[in-house]
Amino acid sequence: MKSIQNRLISDMATILFISTIIFSPTSLVIGQEVPPALDVGSDGVLFAIGLEDGDRSEFQHFDWEGINDYECTVGVNCESKNFPARLLRMSVADRWDYLGVAQVTINFNLNQALERVFLRIVRGGSDTTIVNLDDSASHYVTHKMLDSRNWAHYGSYEVDLGSLNAGIHIIKLTVDERGMGRGRYSWDAIILLAK
Repeated sequence: MKSIQNRLISDMATILFISTIIFSPTSLVIGQEVPPALDVGSDGVLFAIGLEDGDRSEFQHFDWEGINDYECTVGVNCESKNFPARLLRMSVADRWDYLGVAQVTINFNLNQALERVFLRIVRGGSDTTIVNLDDSASHYVTHKMLDSRNWAHYGSYEVDLGSLNAGIHIIKLTVDERGMGRGRYSWDAIILLAK
């Protein structure tokens, strides 16, 4: 009788463990591998897509016809050579379809909880970037917020994402439909920092 009880307890613990993993808010779609966990570099960088150098040539500039959403996972397939060079407003996506996408989704996995995390956006263009982290409130980055450099509407801004727990997180980037520019802009770099 005691061995049956022990086996039942063991089986129930296994079921509880599996259901916790499957229904965890930070778990990915079943069947996908968990992304590699990110460590904070000596410079505070968790990941960088592109180089903050004023030259956007490292991104994929064309061949985005029919693709509205681009999704990648840091440490797996988020290299700048495959990343769309431009983000477009949905309202202009059909006209500029080959130049970029309407939404970018970046998945990443933190190996530890972090107190202060910032997303540094380096770009050119007068439209507004909308940043969402894990489906939380939206952060808006306007061209006026950019630390403009050599020419108007090019610069960088750090979005304060607050504290993040260890585990998988998702950043979504889109362009505000109420924009004032041409409905598109180009990246120079997207950098996640811990401070």
